[in-house]
Amino acid sequence: MGQVVSIEAARGAKLLPDMGFIDAAYDALEALPSFNARPGQKALSKKIFEALLAGKPMAAEAPTGTGKTLAYLIAGLAAQAGRPDSDTLPLVIATATVGLQQQILTGDLPKLYEAKLLDPRDALIAKGRGRYLCLLSADRLMGQAAKEGQFDFFDQKMNDATQTLDSAKDMFHLFNAGFWPGDRDSYDGVFPAEEIWARLAASSDTCIGKRCAFYEQCPFFKDRAKLAKSRLIIANHDLVLADLKMAQAGEQDPLFPADKYLLVFDEAHNLPDKALNAGSAELDIEAAQAALLPLPAFAGKLFRDPDIAKMLHYKDLSSTDFEPGPSLAAMAKAAAAIRLMPYEDENNTVVRLGQNALPAELERALLTVHGQILGLEQRFSRAMTALRNSKLPDNKPAIAPYFAEVLFQASFLGTRLKEMCSALGMFLSDARAVRWLDYDAARVKLHVSPLEGADFLRAVLWQTERAVPILISATLRTFGNFDRFRGRSGLPNFALTHAVEPIFDYQKSNLIVATEMKHTPKYIERAAFEQEVSEFLPLYLREGHSTLVLFSSIRMMRKVVPSLKARFGEAVLAQGAMALSKLLQTHRERSDAHKTSILCGLATMAEGLDLPGHYCVHVVIVSLPFAVPTSPVERELQEAMGKQYFYERALPDTMTHLIQMVGRLIRRESDRGRITVMDKRLWETRWGQKMLRGLPPFKKRAERIGDRQVR
Repeated sequence: MGQVVSIEAARGAKLLPDMGFIDAAYDALEALPSFNARPGQKALSKKIFEALLAGKPMAAEAPTGTGKTLAYLIAGLAAQAGRPDSDTLPLVIATATVGLQQQILTGDLPKLYEAKLLDPRDALIAKGRGRYLCLLSADRLMGQAAKEGQFDFFDQKMNDATQTLDSAKDMFHLFNAGFWPGDRDSYDGVFPAEEIWARLAASSDTCIGKRCAFYEQCPFFKDRAKLAKSRLIIANHDLVLADLKMAQAGEQDPLFPADKYLLVFDEAHNLPDKALNAGSAELDIEAAQAALLPLPAFAGKLFRDPDIAKMLHYKDLSSTDFEPGPSLAAMAKAAAAIRLMPYEDENNTVVRLGQNALPAELERALLTVHGQILGLEQRFSRAMTALRNSKLPDNKPAIAPYFAEVLFQASFLGTRLKEMCSALGMFLSDARAVRWLDYDAARVKLHVSPLEGADFLRAVLWQTERAVPILISATLRTFGNFDRFRGRSGLPNFALTHAVEPIFDYQKSNLIVATEMKHTPKYIERAAFEQEVSEFLPLYLREGHSTLVLFSSIRMMRKVVPSLKARFGEAVLAQGAMALSKLLQTHRERSDAHKTSILCGLATMAEGLDLPGHYCVHVVIVSLPFAVPTSPVERELQEAMGKQYFYERALPDTMTHLIQMVGRLIRRESDRGRITVMDKRLWETRWGQKMLRGLPPFKKRAERIGDRQVR
């Protein structure tokens, strides 16, 4: 190996054209004792680098053990070095789980720092506003409490005012004293309940930006300023999709300060479902009515000051423009029309409209609501623009506190109106979507969702110029191809694809399908299946071993765990019995002490859980992870696809989840163990055999515990 040149020096001297940066980066990493290059890792970096430079989206499958995280980090840094606009093109890494973010922060980035490939000051985690304390909210609550404990209309639903006030005082004091930077993740004290934090957290609903007296001290804007100078930003899928959605809608202040960025979605098999949520909306009519009730009081406050009133009169606005009566009446009429519609599910909660045309009476009622709310929102928007652009607080400092309070409340109410308009507009749109209603004596809700995540991603990701996306995961292919993922994500035909071959020696571990039971987890047999699992599962477990048992539902886990505890006692650690971090810590401590430990969990343990070596030598999959099509979206898909639903959606999706489950066993090259599947359909059906062939090449066999007969 030749002399390793500083990457920054080499970039400045233009010594690293094309792939030279990547080669030099791996040379620098290989000089570290903590780094072991993986087969295919550098090739993956180069493939991603080429896609980023070409501006082409790419889907890459990289199985566990490939070292994909470092591969895409190096590729992203190389792409920054190879572009003329590198100073304004940060690399954004989006993860689906907090666990992967921690792995990147504590496992991968330190290697880049040690190899001088990245300065620690250039990497930051991006968080949503809701992770930060709003100093104005805390100060405002304390100020209102000082006025004889009275809270204005904005806080009329606060039942926990005293506790909220105490939290506000504590947090405000800690921040001002310099003991706490203002983000919830670094708070060392007893964190308040979520409903209390919601009163104190920063929010785009109420943020007044530079008009805020605390703008220069604001924890959120301080971190946002740092993001503007960062080369590497770690975020989550939801935050990135929100940023892209805001940019697509033409909003001037998206979440990331850069105009463009390089983008890697890790754990990208989750992206279609994340997109489905991001593209959905709902409107709670009763909650919307409650949000409109304070408008007259607010309008009176808005026009109370003669200078503000004069300014708004110049914009052709008066207090009567914010009268909510017509909107409230239209909402009441729409709610009444909905309550006349018959339920379409056995639980008497949902009216599914699917993709069909709305009933004429309901459509007329909702169009009236939309028109009324849209008018209010447009007038509110004009008022907000006038307030934000006004020089009144600068010219008359005495009015500044009152002005800030008015702007604070206007921001909240304006956001509520905008959300109502958006939800109603989506519900009434002709675009492909699934719509449903649910109502009871207290609530009437409207819901709208894309039919597939692809519908949302086509609009905000594949057609945007804001980001160059790379999608990577250990499970993007199903049965050897990207077809299912392409369909669910809308991945364009021109997108590049790449698959790294597995590097683990799976032949040294066993996958056993238990054929002991007479029943399967199908609905009509489920009770009998659970009884059989309770009887036979303890026989498959061994004393002194560390085992992970994965259930497809909390109901099934609750049915089976008592039989495990009857046999193994305190060695059984069930999810929900304690915090997940504590549960895993206890499991590791028992494993280190060579004690039996049986970790029982649900989907959150089936993905992203890293238990290498002796921490997991046996994975039990109680049932194949088929999703029950109970949601209106899945039921709509099932009806639309007919017989093909099982083979084109249910089976491929189950296969993806199953690969994630079996992936909990082998985490390092030296790992060995066994997997037991209690669902005999994996062995005894044609589609089950197809799934077996699509799994990693473990030694696979069927087994009856009674006689250890191998088929």
